[in-house]
Amino acid sequence: MTTTSTAPHQTPTKQEIINTATTILEPVRTLQIQSKAAPSPSPSPSPPPTPAQSKPFPILSLPPELLHQIATEYFASLPSQTITPSNLHLPLHDLTPLTLALTSPNHSIENSPLPPSLYYTHTTFLFSAPSLLQPFSTLFNRAEKVRKVKVWYGAVRPFGLGRGREDWVFKLLSCFQGLEEVGFVVEAGMGEGCDREMHRRVVGAWWECVRDAVREGVNASVAGNRRTKGLVLSIECERLEEWREVKRKRRVGFVDM
Repeated sequence: MTTTSTAPHQTPTKQEIINTATTILEPVRTLQIQSKAAPSPSPSPSPPPTPAQSKPFPILSLPPELLHQIATEYFASLPSQTITPSNLHLPLHDLTPLTLALTSPNHSIENSPLPPSLYYTHTTFLFSAPSLLQPFSTLFNRAEKVRKVKVWYGAVRPFGLGRGREDWVFKLLSCFQGLEEVGFVVEAGMGEGCDREMHRRVVGAWWECVRDAVREGVNASVAGNRRTKGLVLSIECERLEEWREVKRKRRVGFVDM
């Protein structure tokens, strides 16, 4: 019979317990140190608060009378519409920002809630040659609806009128039966070395001729039952250099008179 001897169980010393614990806990301690040393990723910024979506004003729901009043004020505040050979045949009343904005995507522009007469009655039209008046007036009932016109007359010279300028008054009154306001825009200055007092006298004499021609034409129209009232005349002076600069920059495309 074989007898197996077994070594007696030895209790670990205090140092052995410490060493064992150190060995087990070292990876954990290293991980903790690395975690503290490494910068923590910054949290992703939160999206800015979305502002409340404002609903467009339902302008088409306004009563027609109020909508027309808004359009009237808008058209009257627009700068003068320059008429050129390239745009005089266009339906300008359908091409304003307000008209386009009021046109529903599901409807054609012909169904705009604004009648063309509102545009032509309250917009000022600028012409640079008498030859543009008649073809412009024959379309879209402009002959009866246009109320305000400006004329780019150019320089007033002491010796006679420029080519075609003598036709302005007659053609204005014959083309626009509803005309109420006419403004003449003239160049301020007659060239280098021009005497200012002489220029003042020349412009004054020219303006008296314009007034007389308009008065005579209006009286004849009233007598012929083509008009029921007179019209307002005005004159504006533009510096020649400034006007040439504006014309060059904007390429207005005035017709040579």
